[in-house]
Amino acid sequence: MALSIGTVASGNVSNASSITFSLTLGATENFLTVAVASNRNGFAINSVTFAGVSMTKAVSDISSGTAGQTSIWTLENPTTGSSQNVVVTYAGAEDIAATATGWIGADTVNAAGATAHTNGISTSITTASANSYIVNVCVVYNNADNNAPTAANGETIQGDPNISSNKWYPVSTLSTPSTGSHTTGYNTSAQNSNANSISVLEIKPAALTTISNLIIQINQAVKRAAYY
Repeated sequence: MALSIGTVASGNVSNASSITFSLTLGATENFLTVAVASNRNGFAINSVTFAGVSMTKAVSDISSGTAGQTSIWTLENPTTGSSQNVVVTYAGAEDIAATATGWIGADTVNAAGATAHTNGISTSITTASANSYIVNVCVVYNNADNNAPTAANGETIQGDPNISSNKWYPVSTLSTPSTGSHTTGYNTSAQNSNANSISVLEIKPAALTTISNLIIQINQAVKRAAYY
């Protein structure tokens, strides 16, 4: 089964210390990422949970001005089939945007691959697995014309909330069929570089050998059942 994007849900809030929104994952979605961006006072994230289970931070970045923050959190084998809450909590009030993405056909051992981050609105990442995806989350502080940033390299934008004046919090994904260096990020006409931040994570597909072994095991089990 090729790696693909499943259910996507998002939420945003202004000047609050937490955000909660619901997400129902399908039965075949075996990996979850939550991409979080914030910009106001520079408070740290206390936790990210899904269905009450703590998620693991895979990558994060803090802008040079310390107010803009981005991070991506992961969970293997999340709860599926019923509506569950994504909850992000901070140590203090922030403008927060979060996008949760369920993944189908992710690696069953360790789906979180390469990472990258920088103080800016684009960066490069070197992927280790063929046919993977990359997901990014960014703080774009556009302090001149307040136009929404656009994808710079063919990414699919999943969410692009404009929570407060001139501040955008885009999340996007990009299929990366080949390994190696990939550039990901956004275009915008004006920006405040002190507030910008981007974090990027590679999502690895299930290994072909793992799938092949599973098919062999199933066939062997069927043969044994037929014998007895």
